[in-house]
Amino acid sequence: MTYSRELNKISRRKVDLLILKMDYCNLTFGVGPCTATGTKCYNTFPTTKDAPNYDKGEKEYKYVNEGLPLSVINDYYPAKPYIKSFNDLPTEIKENDTVVKRLKIQLYDENDNDVGVDPYRSDRTTITGTYWKKWLARNSNYKGRIAERWEGFEGMDIADFEMKFAGRIDNISINKGIVTIEAVDLLKKMSEIEYPLDRGVSLAILHGNLHIVNSQSAMLATGALIYDWAQRTDFESLTGIGPTTVYDPAGTLNVGDQYQYYYIAYDEEDRPFARKTGIVMGVIIGAGKNAVDLSWTADADASYYRVYRRFASGDNSYVYYTVTAPTVSYRDLGTGYTSGIPPGEAEIFYRLSGEDPTSIGNWAKTHQSINIFLDSNTDLDSSGYVLINKEVIYYGSIVSSSPYYVLQSTKRRQFSTSPDRYEIGTGIRALLKLDAGNPFTHLKTLLDNAGIASAYIDTKFTTYESAWGGVDFSTRVIIKKIKLSKIYFQLVNAVDCMSWVGEDGKIKILNHTENPAAYATITDAANIILDSAKVDLNEGSRRTRWLLYWNRYDLEKGIEDEGSYNRANVVVDATAESSDEYNDEQEDLQYCTFLNDDSDVVADINTWITDTLLDNRKSRTRDAQTFFYCDVELKDNDIKTGDIIKLSTDKLQDKDGVDYSEIEFRVIKKEPKGNKISLKLIRRFSTRAFDSGFSAGFS
Repeated sequence: MTYSRELNKISRRKVDLLILKMDYCNLTFGVGPCTATGTKCYNTFPTTKDAPNYDKGEKEYKYVNEGLPLSVINDYYPAKPYIKSFNDLPTEIKENDTVVKRLKIQLYDENDNDVGVDPYRSDRTTITGTYWKKWLARNSNYKGRIAERWEGFEGMDIADFEMKFAGRIDNISINKGIVTIEAVDLLKKMSEIEYPLDRGVSLAILHGNLHIVNSQSAMLATGALIYDWAQRTDFESLTGIGPTTVYDPAGTLNVGDQYQYYYIAYDEEDRPFARKTGIVMGVIIGAGKNAVDLSWTADADASYYRVYRRFASGDNSYVYYTVTAPTVSYRDLGTGYTSGIPPGEAEIFYRLSGEDPTSIGNWAKTHQSINIFLDSNTDLDSSGYVLINKEVIYYGSIVSSSPYYVLQSTKRRQFSTSPDRYEIGTGIRALLKLDAGNPFTHLKTLLDNAGIASAYIDTKFTTYESAWGGVDFSTRVIIKKIKLSKIYFQLVNAVDCMSWVGEDGKIKILNHTENPAAYATITDAANIILDSAKVDLNEGSRRTRWLLYWNRYDLEKGIEDEGSYNRANVVVDATAESSDEYNDEQEDLQYCTFLNDDSDVVADINTWITDTLLDNRKSRTRDAQTFFYCDVELKDNDIKTGDIIKLSTDKLQDKDGVDYSEIEFRVIKKEPKGNKISLKLIRRFSTRAFDSGFSAGFS
């Protein structure tokens, strides 16, 4: 028995199912590790008597319609027959956002004996009160928990019901025996999360300023305060020996070549601190001499060394070899190298331990991790970037060291941000940074950051992720406050998609150019209810030029500020702007923090933006996208928000006065209203062939 088959029956009894997913302790009262004693709790956090050992799980509370026959109610036990009515306000697809989908459901309250609700019912001496009053007292932490509305028909197994809504509980009220539960869709959470993200974390120990200096004398003249840091950029000396030309059958160096070698020592935090430079080899290699032996004196602070080589003629095509300490020699065979330029500055850290910064004895050098001590660790990632005031700091790991949490392997003043001195209690905010990769992987990461479980994310995300063949996307850290929803929809637009909450409660993604395998049709005669059609020509939707700013370099400005970016691509339709046609300029302005010159090859990004993204937008928005409103019958319920349909109507005509016949429109809103369904459609223009270029990035 399937939902669609039952839906099409002339006679059937609908069953609504509400599921509330609430926090619930996995432990048994008084049984280790639970140490509680006395009157038993109800296995919820608001009632726990042993909060440190509370083990959060989940319990589902289920409800069906009041007034169903007892035989039907029994089929869905332990669901309570309390649903009085509900109002499910639909979503609407928009270009840069989505209208929030809301659920408002009313349920009856009554006296209840706690059967199936209280895990320790048999241990209570008396049981009184109504179901919802007790439920609210035991689950006062309901806000933000998941509510689902499912729909099925009498006789159907719950597993065959269709989900119609999934969202977070926003409010519960009770009045005159009626409980009202209000919930909002899962995408709404994104508009409540703000980056940089406040995790409720603060510094537990003063963290000194960081002074960047190029010598010891400059360090002593900083005017630093006690516990400040200095980063010296001048290299310590590393003693080099050799090099010597040798014979080795595996060698590939050429007779007569002359090389220049640089030895550089790195500490355990991958910071360069000592070097021997400019060892010039005047090599006239004789017969059989095709390798070079290199060696140097060990440095006690070195974790590893790198030997850089280039032609002594001065060309900057450096290569290097890595040698792990304590080994202090290497034979250069001319193979197995990595391309890379040697660092121009050292990273040597000193900490001021006394009041007088002019005394070198008060400065202690360290090659250890510079730690940042926190008072808590509220959901910080295992590694990442944080913001303290205006300074971006990278940390490689976070560990618990009672009574603190410690950020280790830190790197300060990232992305050229300014360091400062931070007192105890200074707040720390988490930053979002996504490395170069698949844009649909990034979209799923953003949804995960909003706490949206994968079960509520449509499989289309994974389909697009697997098929993507376009350029890589990344985002640099965002310092200026912005809602996660803005970040999310900027990326949705950058891959020429739309995203919304579908009628099944799941987060949807769909590329504008994708065509369906089959089209539903709507006609005046067969579908549209008499006198329900209305037309809005939507003149304000047309555009004549399409502009995208990208490569964000000023991290302190917003992601929707053109001053943040130093690259821009534009496509102009000169005919549309001419006096023969619209005679004005209408700009489609977009920003993209996800396309940068460190995410992919600049030439490839340019080509993709102009030939794919902006060309697609031009195809879709060059002419006004007419809105068409109409009501259809319940038999057309299979038409979903996001679908492309073919519309035939006499309410619109072409230039020759011919009625529209099978013209493509997209459903952007669907709202059931009693015995009819109201639709909002938008005219679809697309000259692109989605399937032919899908793996190349939806081109």
